[in-house]
Amino acid sequence: MKIKNYIPLLIGSFVFMFMASACGSGNVITKSKQGTARDTIFSVEPRANGATVMWLTHDDIATYCTIDPAIAKQMDNLLLEHNGDVIVRYSTINFSDSSLDKNLSACSTDSISITNYIVWSITAVPARGTK
Repeated sequence: MKIKNYIPLLIGSFVFMFMASACGSGNVITKSKQGTARDTIFSVEPRANGATVMWLTHDDIATYCTIDPAIAKQMDNLLLEHNGDVIVRYSTINFSDSSLDKNLSACSTDSISITNYIVWSITAVPARGTK
């Protein structure tokens, strides 16, 4: 066989390796590299295990969880009283991170289709398009 026959396979392999390397774990949202979301609150659900879970209106694949009673109360108050958006600072829940509270297991779920984030702060802001 000639080398010419292997060139498409070789190019395809390089493209695949390049694409696969771009999908590494560098996109994990950590406590030191937090994500930010701006949305309206859809619901706030206190759980029997002490956690409080918040759903955002335009995010149907993630929940935003806290075990901090002050943040939980703020979530509930904003849902009931605030007529605008919220800014949520969050990170991925990493149960192997020793700096995180071990009670965060209350934020876990058995659902494989829902991503759970831990909320570090929530701030009320005006709705978009208002002054």
